[in-house]
Amino acid sequence: MLATTARDGTTQLWQVPSGRPIGTALPGVAGQPVSAAFIDGGAELVTLHDNGQGYVWDIRPQAWAQRACAIAGRTLTRAEWHDALPERDYAPACSGR
Repeated sequence: MLATTARDGTTQLWQVPSGRPIGTALPGVAGQPVSAAFIDGGAELVTLHDNGQGYVWDIRPQAWAQRACAIAGRTLTRAEWHDALPERDYAPACSGR
């Protein structure tokens, strides 16, 4: 995994072997240059802006899935899955809900 930062204050995660982005860019502070570093053996990403504001992101895929399930409170339907992830087989993260 690779993290790149942009002038708009966002940080993008990338799959190195494929060169494809992982999700959308992580938000930041608009107009504030940002630096990023992996910590905790690569399980977390720290972003720090020039104004001193910073974030710690848990970037483990299972943590993202747990958070998405907690927010949604349900699993995606097959139709929703197909609309969002048409290239992937149906395998919702919240199947136990």
